[in-house]
Amino acid sequence: MRSINNIYILLALATCGLLLIPFTASQITAEVDWKIFDYIVMGLLIFGFSSLFVFSSRRVPKNKRVLVGAGLFLLFIYIWLELAVGVFTTLGS
Repeated sequence: MRSINNIYILLALATCGLLLIPFTASQITAEVDWKIFDYIVMGLLIFGFSSLFVFSSRRVPKNKRVLVGAGLFLLFIYIWLELAVGVFTTLGS
């Protein structure tokens, strides 16, 4: 069994790995224009939600983990879309 600290280290490494995708794209093309604040916010979002899933999955019965994971994933997508383009708050404008 992995210790509690090891799983969060793996989550941090996975977050850094995911953030390398837009970083690499920004080196290749000018269409990806992320500032340092974008990397910080997205890193906190990815690491925060993955940590929240790990934390909650240890406290939820096994048959409910998929529901918790799906709910957290939908909340993550909602926040990501709002931060990126304001999909839901600009529909009425």
